Amino acid sequence: GKLVPRMRALDVHGFDGVTSLLQKFSEWPAIPLLETLRLVPNGDIYDGPGLTPNFIGNTVPNLSRLEMKFIRFPWGTTAPRLRHLERVESHTVRLDFMLHGLQCLPELEVLILDNVRVKAPPDDYTATECARLRHFAIKTLPCECMVWLCSIITHPLAFIEIDASVDCQMLTYPDTGDLAELAKEMGCQLDPEVFEGRPVFS
Repeated sequence: GKLVPRMRALDVHGFDGVTSLLQKFSEWPAIPLLETLRLVPNGDIYDGPGLTPNFIGNTVPNLSRLEMKFIRFPWGTTAPRLRHLERVESHTVRLDFMLHGLQCLPELEVLILDNVRVKAPPDDYTATECARLRHFAIKTLPCECMVWLCSIITHPLAFIEIDASVDCQMLTYPDTGDLAELAKEMGCQLDPEVFEGRPVFS
């Protein structure tokens, strides 16, 4: 009702009926004051329609923090004020689509990808620079951690968090070769001028 346009934060969690909720979002007027949105539904992975470009670009034009579980993000939509994006247990995404979409988030400072599965990248893909990204967290399989790490160029002083223990939670263990490659890549990411005397992995 009348309170919707005045909202500054919206936290919707523990709900069913993702499709109906997203449909209601499409009917809402603009919410220019909304800065924080958190959507955490019940149940297993939702693979239906996600947030629309119109919702991100027009309904919540000043959104600065978005946390979502299962729900798709409309990659390629410009969100000039989005600084914090967290996605949990999303469906498989095409890496090139996501990297292109990150270019539309020029103010992004925090990116958390928790068990976001990625399809094998095309042979000709190039890494995307996120110059303002200062906190980058990746939580998935070791081989996919490597893909994300090689695909996104952060701020030189960014805090990068890698959690490759997903396999351990599934009663199997990561391949030691994958872990070794991940450690070597992490070492290469450190700026030698900033981290003089950094450890060397082999």
